[in-house]
Amino acid sequence: MMTKLSSGRLAALVLAMGVGMAAQQIRNPAAQEGNWTIAGTIISAADGQPLSRAAVSLASTTDRDIGLGALTGNDGRFRFPGLPPGKYVLQAQHRGFVSQVYQQHGAFSTAIAVGPGLLPPDVLFRLEPEAIISGKVVDEAGDAVREARVMLLHKSLLNGQWGTRMENSAQTDDQGFYHFGHLLPGRYFVAVQTEPWYARSPMRWISRTSMAKLSTTPADSSLDVVYPITYYQDATDPDDATPVDLQPGEDATADVNLAAVPAQHIKIHMAEDAVVQGFNAEFSQQLSDKTAISVSANFQKIAPGVYESTGVPPGAYEMQMFYAPKPGQEGVRQEKTVQVGKDEEIDFTEPSASASVSGMVRFVPASKAPEHLSIILIGAHSQEAFRAPISPRSDFAFDHALPSGDYQVVSRSVQGFFIASLSATGATVAGRTLKITSADPVVLRVVMSRGVAQVKGTAVRDGKAVSGALVVLVPRDPANNQVLFRADQSDSDGTFTLPVVVPGKYTVVAIDNGWGLEWQNPAVLKPYLPHGQGLEIAPEGRYNIKPEVQDF
Repeated sequence: MMTKLSSGRLAALVLAMGVGMAAQQIRNPAAQEGNWTIAGTIISAADGQPLSRAAVSLASTTDRDIGLGALTGNDGRFRFPGLPPGKYVLQAQHRGFVSQVYQQHGAFSTAIAVGPGLLPPDVLFRLEPEAIISGKVVDEAGDAVREARVMLLHKSLLNGQWGTRMENSAQTDDQGFYHFGHLLPGRYFVAVQTEPWYARSPMRWISRTSMAKLSTTPADSSLDVVYPITYYQDATDPDDATPVDLQPGEDATADVNLAAVPAQHIKIHMAEDAVVQGFNAEFSQQLSDKTAISVSANFQKIAPGVYESTGVPPGAYEMQMFYAPKPGQEGVRQEKTVQVGKDEEIDFTEPSASASVSGMVRFVPASKAPEHLSIILIGAHSQEAFRAPISPRSDFAFDHALPSGDYQVVSRSVQGFFIASLSATGATVAGRTLKITSADPVVLRVVMSRGVAQVKGTAVRDGKAVSGALVVLVPRDPANNQVLFRADQSDSDGTFTLPVVVPGKYTVVAIDNGWGLEWQNPAVLKPYLPHGQGLEIAPEGRYNIKPEVQDF
C-alpha cells in the first residue's frame, strides 16, 4: 500500500523509521508513474549477510518531486516499481552501519539508470559496519580532564589528493571520556587541546589605550604552565602520533595522557609608531598536512613597540599579526614561522616578504564586469582562500598583503565566465599558479571570456559500459593547473558528466575501481595518460566521448 509523503519530509522519515516496521514503500504523490523498477539487496560489507529492515531511499537526480523510501524484508531485498526513465540516487542505512550512497567514494557515487535499452538493475548494496573510537583523557596526576577538546583526524583521499584532515571534534565529559561513532574504516589520529584548570586566564586584547607597562609573569611560576597539543599515544609532535587503523565495525580505544610544561613567553618587537589603531596576533599549529588550529595566547603591551604573549606551548607555529598603522590606512598583515622552544624575541620592525596584489581584468569580447565576480587566490600550502571582488571598472585589489608562496588563481563561475589567460609583474605565472617570491607589488593581468564547456560520455571496455569507474579530465601541465581538473564516477549505464570545463587541451582517463588513486598527482597519473583520450575544448563546447577504461 502506497502512503503519500512530501519530498521535504522524506529524509526525516527515513531516519525515523528505525527497525520496527514491516517492509513498505513511501511515494511522493507528485512522482510520475512509469514502467521501470529498481530492486536489489542490502548486505553487510563485513560478512555478506543480508540486512533486514534497512532504511532505503531513492531520489531522482533531475526531478525533485520523485522521492521514495522503503524498508528491506528479512532477505535484505527492496523494490521500487513504477519509475519513469532517468537516473536515481540510492541511499541506505541500518542500525550499527554508516549511512551510505550506492558505491560511494568520498563525494562521488554511482547513480542507477533505468529506461529503454537498459537491463533492469538488480543492485547489490554493501553497507559498511560503523566503527568507533573512544577513550579517556587524564592529566599527569591521573585525574580525568573535563571539557578538553578532542580532535579526530582522518587520512583520506579528497579531490584526488591524499591528506589528513579534521573529521570531527568533541569535548570530554566530567569523567574525561570522549566518543566518536559512525566511522568508516580507515586511518585516524586523535589529538587533544586544553589548558590546565589551575592555570587558565581570560584572553586579553591590546588596544591603543593599553600603554601601561604590565608584568605578564605570574607570581608563582608553577602556575605558568600549559598543555601542548597531545596526540595518541602521548606524543606532542604530529610526526610521532600513533595512528588508529580502524577495521569495519571495530570499537577502538585511544586514551591520552597530558603533561603540563612551562608556558613560553614571546616578545614581539615593532616600530614604536607602527601601531596606532589596534593590534592582534594569532598563533596556529599544523596538526596535519591539511589541518591547522588556533592556539590561544594572551597579549599585553609591556613597552613602546613591544608586545608580550604568554600561555604558548612549545612547538612550531605560523604566526599572523594584524594591525592598523594610522586611521584610514589599510590594515597590515604579516606572517612568520616560529619554532617556540624557549622564550623568543621576534622582530617585526623590518618589512615582511608579503606583497600587495592588485590587477585588471579584460573581458573578451569586451563587456562590463558582471556583478558578484571575484578573483580568488588559494594558497598551495595552507589552502587558505583570499578573495578580491572585481569592480565595475574591471579592477581588483586584495585587502591585505600576501606572503610569499604559490597560489592557484581561480574565479567564481558567474554567467559562464572563465580565466582565459593570466600574466603578472612582480611575480611569475605558470598555468593557473601565481608564484610570489618577494615583497615587490604584484600586478595581475587577467583575460576572461564567456563560454565554459561540458563533457559527457560513457566509460567503456571492449564496447561495453562500465559502472563505477573513475573518470578524470586532466589539464595540460597538471602540476600548475590543479583548479582545472574535473572528475566523476560513471553511473550504472557507464555515463558520466564533467561540467564547467575551462576551454583548453586535456586528456580524459577512465580507470576501473581507481578510487585509491591520487588522481591530482601528476606522477601518479603519468602511466595512464598515454592510454587516455586527448580532447581540445572550445568555448561553450558540448562533447560526448567514450574513453576506454584502464585497470587500476
